[in-house]
Amino acid sequence: MQQNIKNFSRGEPVTVEQIELAKHNVLFLFSEDGQDWYESQKLFSADSIKFTYDNDRVIRSISKDVSMLWPENLSVAEVPDT
Repeated sequence: MQQNIKNFSRGEPVTVEQIELAKHNVLFLFSEDGQDWYESQKLFSADSIKFTYDNDRVIRSISKDVSMLWPENLSVAEVPDT
């Protein structure tokens, strides 16, 4: 299934693990529906093209490796790699 997770913004850690990581200056992003960026990366297909885009639907970055993206104030979607 192709993913399209919208409007990530910086947020405060909420779980015990996140709070511990925040002590080491780890930043957290959450989508408009509350998905954690690090956890949501697991939802993306390994063989797709992932991209970030802004509210004007302008693509800001593209990668096959979702972990290479940092979607602060952006959304992330994927399309098949054809």
